[in-house]
Amino acid sequence: MQEEEQKTGIPGFTIRPARPDEVPLVLRFIVELAEYEGVAHEVNATEELLRENLFGPKPSAEVLFGCFQGVPVGFALFFNNFSTFQGKPGIYLEDLYVRPEM
Repeated sequence: MQEEEQKTGIPGFTIRPARPDEVPLVLRFIVELAEYEGVAHEVNATEELLRENLFGPKPSAEVLFGCFQGVPVGFALFFNNFSTFQGKPGIYLEDLYVRPEM
């Protein structure tokens, strides 16, 4: 198991951060999610945009992969935010997707 992988309570299922070389897979999951929701025509993301905004010098968001037996089967994309009412930082989960066949 990779150092960054986290075990879960589900046998064979782990969670780990996406790597820069996996940007094509991140985009594939985004497209799959959009297709599932019937809004594939709204996807304007490109590998270049994702690479810059997820792994560039000033990342805007992070991606975690859910893996079954080492194979990514879903993703979560999230970013930090700040609540003015609470006066403290938080996390916003933008997308959570697991392939339906799982």
